[in-house]
Amino acid sequence: MDVFTDQGFGGNGACVFNDLNFTRQEKQAFARKIGLSETIFIKKTESEYYFEYFTPESEVDLCGHGTIAGIQYIKEKFNDQPNEVMTKSGKVNIEYKGNIIYIFLGEAEFIKDYDDIDALSDITALDKKVINMENLTPKIFRSGISDLIMPVKDYDSLMNINISKELLIKLSIKENIVGLHCFTIDEGHIYARNFAPLYGIDEESATGTSNNSVICYLREKNLLLFDFGVISQGTNNEIGKIYYLIKNNKVFIGGEVVKRNNKYDLSNK
Repeated sequence: MDVFTDQGFGGNGACVFNDLNFTRQEKQAFARKIGLSETIFIKKTESEYYFEYFTPESEVDLCGHGTIAGIQYIKEKFNDQPNEVMTKSGKVNIEYKGNIIYIFLGEAEFIKDYDDIDALSDITALDKKVINMENLTPKIFRSGISDLIMPVKDYDSLMNINISKELLIKLSIKENIVGLHCFTIDEGHIYARNFAPLYGIDEESATGTSNNSVICYLREKNLLLFDFGVISQGTNNEIGKIYYLIKNNKVFIGGEVVKRNNKYDLSNK
């Protein structure tokens, strides 16, 4: 499935399995062979749906687009529309608005300021002067998983980012983060790019958890203009469309889902 898109391209791909008591080793092997940014395994019990998430390299506690893909899978396979699902990060509440599935990932937790602008300049190949926006500076937030959230001064600078995977992997290990999420605001619209090479993801064109952190950060600084909007993430044709919704003072991240027709040979050949 492609999440955060209403087209047959862009968005972020995910593969969903009904968990038939696979071992962790089998789950990781499937995820590596499929090669998408996230493979999701859903265990259905009498009382809940339990989600597990695997990148090609390792397991993660939570994934926004993977959760939305899993909810769409439940709608189709089990003819159910749950109000919540469970993950290793806890409960995820769900709202449905037409074709858009919204999830509440919780208030992003501020972890720390990140002040080494020289390091970020080396990682992104950007001038240090553009690694900021208004009164925003780089910070690490956790929305189920931790990311370094980096504001960028303008749209052109965001598009000109050229990541050093080696340096970002070192930073990710040192700071215990999944990756680097860069964003800017241009004429009231939010644009973003996301990089997580430590987990085998050079660039993701749509991420739920990272953008949850961005929206919470903007709300904290009173820079969010509307209670509903769209974030455009990625470059060229690989652009995801991530919706956000503020309801009862809570941030919901949403997206549409397009089903792929890909078939994967998961034999041990």
